Amino acid sequence: MKNILEKLKKKTIKNIFFPKNLVISLGGGALENLETREFLLNNSTVIYLKTSPEIIYERIKNNTSRPLLCGNMSVEKISEILEKRIENYQSATYTITTDNKTPNKIAEEIIGVL
Repeated sequence: MKNILEKLKKKTIKNIFFPKNLVISLGGGALENLETREFLLNNSTVIYLKTSPEIIYERIKNNTSRPLLCGNMSVEKISEILEKRIENYQSATYTITTDNKTPNKIAEEIIGVL
């Protein structure tokens, strides 16, 4: 089932990617797939919105639809997931730290790097 979902994600990203000049908000695991990551890095500007585990926890603590956190919603588990993914996240074209910033400030920073 996981393999089917990965293929579907990959196909969806490639299909919606054209026409150009789109902003696509991807989930945290989108860069886990090597082919998808390379496609995105070679065909777009990838921005990693870096957020501390504590802030992520505060934002999603009441969300029950997070499969990797189901049954273990904690700052520690979020830290573990981020640590596993950090190398892929660091491959992004730009990194913007979002902690203690308003959505407008984050948007301004994104526009600034584009």
